[in-house]
Amino acid sequence: MKVLLYQMDVLFGKPDDNFLKLERQLDNESEIENTLVLVPELFLTGYSKQALEQTAFTEDTGEVIDRLISICDKHKIYLYGSIAEFDGVAYYNTGVLVSSSGIVSKYRKSHLFGPMGEKRLFSNGVDISTGIINKVKFGLSICYDLRFPVMYQLLADLDIDVLLIVAEWPNTRINHWTALLKARSIENQMFVVGLNRVGSDPDYIYGGNSAVYSPFGEFVGGILHEEEASLFLDLNLDEISEFRDKFDVREDRVFYVS
Repeated sequence: MKVLLYQMDVLFGKPDDNFLKLERQLDNESEIENTLVLVPELFLTGYSKQALEQTAFTEDTGEVIDRLISICDKHKIYLYGSIAEFDGVAYYNTGVLVSSSGIVSKYRKSHLFGPMGEKRLFSNGVDISTGIINKVKFGLSICYDLRFPVMYQLLADLDIDVLLIVAEWPNTRINHWTALLKARSIENQMFVVGLNRVGSDPDYIYGGNSAVYSPFGEFVGGILHEEEASLFLDLNLDEISEFRDKFDVREDRVFYVS
């Protein structure tokens, strides 16, 4: 399975400019057909309240969704990142897995980061979510979710092949980001793909260091700095069964009764 990490500098509150950045980046990539492209959490707006409300999609339709579908169709790719969603009552930080045919799957972020004021902007989702592309099953998640391992155990119980995490993770805690990505791969014996933004907004500087870990917990590849960059990787999904056939931790899991 081919993935492209786009460690993007998100321009705060400028959705049109961020769309252009993404389109130009993809135009400069070669041989990316049938690749899953990851872009950061809230990659169109950052945490700009005004821009979030202006760009939020509703009922899986709207200008933003149409434009993402068009990008996927032009390059024959798939894309995962998060954008704002409005259901008529509340706003959500929603991860969308998109193909040239539309939204494959979406996930409303469950764990909202209090110090960033995320709870003032969004309501939290209450469901885990998966999506299938070319027979590969993905578990969808966003940023702060990474600190809550039970969510990933529930996704693992659904026979996920690859866990996807897109983030706006500050550079002051980037060591936590790296450690938790590796931990989630070891705990669940599957590939973990973590894509973090770079750049800054009025409140934070973001730490990049996007990375992929194997079911063994080994570093597959990444962008180990805080600058905008992209990286293409080809994942050998056979490693999942090769490892689990020898040692499957799920067989020894205990479910506690309180």
